[in-house]
Amino acid sequence: MHRWDLPVNTALYLNLVVLGLEKKANILKTKLLANSSIIGVSHASAVPGRNTSPDDFQEEISFEGNKYNLTRTTIDDDYLKLMNIDLVDGRNFDESRYFDRYHMGKTNPNRNYHVLLNETAVKTIGLENPIGSKLKHSRIGRNFEVIGVIKDFHLNSLDNPILPMYFSWFTGRNNQMVAKISAVNMASTIQFIESEVEKITDTKPHISFLDDEFDKQYQSDDNFAELIGYFATLAILIACMGLLGIATHAIKLRIKEVGIRKIMGASSLQILSVLMGSFLINVIISAVLAVPIGWVIMDRWLDNYAYHIDLSWWIFAAACGLTLFIAMSTIIWQSWRASSVNPARLIRYE
Repeated sequence: MHRWDLPVNTALYLNLVVLGLEKKANILKTKLLANSSIIGVSHASAVPGRNTSPDDFQEEISFEGNKYNLTRTTIDDDYLKLMNIDLVDGRNFDESRYFDRYHMGKTNPNRNYHVLLNETAVKTIGLENPIGSKLKHSRIGRNFEVIGVIKDFHLNSLDNPILPMYFSWFTGRNNQMVAKISAVNMASTIQFIESEVEKITDTKPHISFLDDEFDKQYQSDDNFAELIGYFATLAILIACMGLLGIATHAIKLRIKEVGIRKIMGASSLQILSVLMGSFLINVIISAVLAVPIGWVIMDRWLDNYAYHIDLSWWIFAAACGLTLFIAMSTIIWQSWRASSVNPARLIRYE
């Protein structure tokens, strides 16, 4: 799922575990929805941007004698709507259907608890007609019936692949809450949420924006990219200074050759091409050596992400072209000066 783009609404995040509100999530939800500036509230065991341990809730699920590991996420009936998650088949949980919801301490006479699957779970199990399919929890023997299939979304960061997941409506121990609020009078709405939480817990809550929580997943990547940018700029500056020094020294060694070539009728452009030729060869040799090394390093770095771009030849061609441009721009001034000087002065040069 993409980051939410909400021009008139904003999603706020509350950690119910820190507040000790896991078992009072429904009470808080009811109180918050009494405020007209709060458009929607949902609580779940995991929300995008805050699910940092994707393997913690894996359960073994059986279907027709075969066993599969699915990640369990408990949600409420407003989760899909609030998170903008599409339902691609079947239906969502419905308050009017008693057994859509798991009731702690009560038994479903049919022993079929309704669940939703994501698209990856459907593919993993191999369900051709998922709606109505009967699954079984291998460890505790609980039976599931699939009532809907939801579009795959990224519950975790892009470092991780989308896992096969099943979703059940169980709100007894949900530890995370998201509230979508109007952008109008946002400050007063946040104060209202804080006051309602304080009435229940006597603790002032830490409220954060969900997109900020999402961004934290990529903070290390942003820092790494910024650091690489600084070092790359520094390396280019040092390389240009080195090239300028080498070019100046090399031209001084060939200064009489330049004068003789000019006396023999060579144009400034011809002399410039002669002087730059050796540098051009060295740059090309450097590029030939650097491209394979760069390819291997970048390929291994991208392997850290389950979803990433493929390395294309044009990326390295562009890098080589830019390197060549910078190198030639650095030494062209010195070469042009030498090729433009009066040949008599060049021959007398000591």
